[in-house]
Amino acid sequence: MNRAITFFIATSACTIILKTSPTARSLLGLSPILETSSNLAKWKGKWDVSQTRWQRAKIHHTLLKYYDSILKGRGTIMVPLCGKTKDLHYLTSMGHDVIGVEGIHKAVAEYADENKAAVVLDAQKDTGKFKPYFETYKGVDNKRGTSLQFLRGDFFLLGAAAKGVFGGVWDRASLVAIEVRANEDCRDETKAGAKRQILLSLMSLLFASLATSLLVASLLAPLPQPSMRDTYAKNMGEAMAAGGIMLLSTFWREKGDAAALKAGPPYSVSEKDVRDIYEGLDWVKSVELVETIDYVRDERFKQEVKRWLDAGMTEFKELVFVIKKK
Repeated sequence: MNRAITFFIATSACTIILKTSPTARSLLGLSPILETSSNLAKWKGKWDVSQTRWQRAKIHHTLLKYYDSILKGRGTIMVPLCGKTKDLHYLTSMGHDVIGVEGIHKAVAEYADENKAAVVLDAQKDTGKFKPYFETYKGVDNKRGTSLQFLRGDFFLLGAAAKGVFGGVWDRASLVAIEVRANEDCRDETKAGAKRQILLSLMSLLFASLATSLLVASLLAPLPQPSMRDTYAKNMGEAMAAGGIMLLSTFWREKGDAAALKAGPPYSVSEKDVRDIYEGLDWVKSVELVETIDYVRDERFKQEVKRWLDAGMTEFKELVFVIKKK
């Protein structure tokens, strides 16, 4: 019986390590990230069926408006959760080395295929500088000679892989892609706790061992977890260089029916949300709201408005922020 218990614990631990540890996977010659992981599975599903309506055919209007005043001259620029956005080439064409962080391989492959005239992207992944957390795909802007790299992996590991690298950040479809879950910060552990208790009882009966019960209890005990948005901001701060600056665009679902207000992506991120996430962090110098764009009344977006109104929204706005690092 003791051998069976030891085998069960050992195999369970190995499975968890292989699923969650980029280092262990790298040592075994495996990809550093599983697209079936909890953070990426939903996005893989959307890319698999080309359900990527957030991908724009043109360079984003906010980037065009604020590039000169916010990001120009900021060195290496990072575009988190970049997909295959046209903004990447715009930034390399302006003389920047650019790094896009993306979890799904299909997004990287489609970008390479659709932008051959502008950027030569090496199909051979390099796992050097950002190993073991990311696979790196290297490219060069054909006209400017600037560098474009894709880091394929989980953004929530970025802080461990790239410390103080980015002088500028363009966050358009990243923060708004992160869902706020009711039990993220352990405010709602009742149901999960009950399930753990049932499992613990069953395993205790099965193994009839006090030592095993105590071990299982320690493994299953809930640990306080910060919200994903808080963890996102922590990684962002670690990756940005001292004195770095972020241009942030969010989507605020201001008014509508209950289902529409909670729907996403893009998930609603209000001014209060942004200030709650970033203000007060030890690395943040300032958070400034520089523009509010009313999509319902702005003629530029009249073709987009119908889709949002049909979805139950009545008021929705784009909010543009500048966040500076100390």
